[in-house]
Amino acid sequence: MSTPPREGQACESAPLIDILCATWNGAAYLREFVESLQRQTHPHWRLWVRDDGSTDGTVALLEALAAADPRITLLPPDGQRLGAAGSFARLWERAAPDATYLAFADQDDVWLPHKLARSLARLREEEARCAGNTPVLLHTDLAVVDEALRPVAPSFRAYAGLGALEAPLAERVAHNVVTGCTVLANAALRMRSVPIPPDIMHDAWVACVAVAGGRTVHLDEATVAYRQHGANTIGARRNLRPWWPAQWPALWRAFFPWRTRQALVRREVAAVARLAAGLVERLGPALPERDRRRLQAMAAIPTLAFLPRKVAVWHQLRVPSRGWLHHLGLVLRG
Repeated sequence: MSTPPREGQACESAPLIDILCATWNGAAYLREFVESLQRQTHPHWRLWVRDDGSTDGTVALLEALAAADPRITLLPPDGQRLGAAGSFARLWERAAPDATYLAFADQDDVWLPHKLARSLARLREEEARCAGNTPVLLHTDLAVVDEALRPVAPSFRAYAGLGALEAPLAERVAHNVVTGCTVLANAALRMRSVPIPPDIMHDAWVACVAVAGGRTVHLDEATVAYRQHGANTIGARRNLRPWWPAQWPALWRAFFPWRTRQALVRREVAAVARLAAGLVERLGPALPERDRRRLQAMAAIPTLAFLPRKVAVWHQLRVPSRGWLHHLGLVLRG
């Protein structure tokens, strides 16, 4: 990804933004996504795409889009199937050396026209307040839409009940509030966070590195139409209010079938443990002693016997802004 900018791609007065997109069987939605980039009011961007072995015509479509727009580059196939986490990690690691600002993108979303301009303005405002070379991450809200882009909820943050945006590092490890496709990061954050450890999602990793050694800032407006369909890697899950009778059937489904939900929660706990271990390994000496000990305890949870594991989940993974029901579910099934 060290290819220099092509003629006409950048302008001295407007920063260039490198957009990293991992694709896999996304032909149904990819053209709409790219067209939303082409409608951006900040036109100075480069799109770098790594395909993860699509079989549905995604590569042919990307080749056609790249031929029509010199800002788009499809990386040569490397023959590896890395999954979403590995594919974004590869893009983050191999981003252009001259990249000043970087964004993540999902193949199936639609970006609102002001996304890049508004995000860049807010991030640069925050940079001006910081010491030089401070890692800064900006993220925004999203508008939840269905497969046909019909509105579902105007705010993903409210819809999913994400809780507090500002929290200590351990709480951010236990519960990520940063959605990757809304992220804009500066070069200092990329240098501090590369490479992303194996099997850790890119958004959680860069967000936690920013919390640990830099700044995170939230732009409280939707900049992405967050499409929900049957093939989402993660997707939007609606927050439940147990005291609201209309939600009781959904609450029941959240807990049962028990074994299926237990497997899901244990995968989430294991992901938190990997993230905590990765942060200790990468940032350990720079972390305050209290944070380092807490992350070490979180990293050890999957290795513990039944009762010690329950106690550790109770003490280490509590996120107050998520409420008692969320925490009870973690303890019972984790």
